[in-house]
Amino acid sequence: MGTWRFKDRRGREHTIVIDPDLKLTIDEQDLSAKVSAISRYELSYIDKFGYKLEIRGNEARPVKFYDESENDTYDLMTISN
Repeated sequence: MGTWRFKDRRGREHTIVIDPDLKLTIDEQDLSAKVSAISRYELSYIDKFGYKLEIRGNEARPVKFYDESENDTYDLMTISN
């Protein structure tokens, strides 16, 4: 659970929030994404269009966001926990 930001390949900044119920929002938009898998270092979702969204972490915190619809991975920067 927490809030992070990332810059897309166009340089626009976005905010990701994962709430205590694992609800995923990006830029205050509920993606209606469903959790598809949870492991020690990864939280995976499937969005309403069937694309995979993944939050990848290390021992300390989430560090990457993968968006299958864009076929791109972004570095996550911590805002707050």
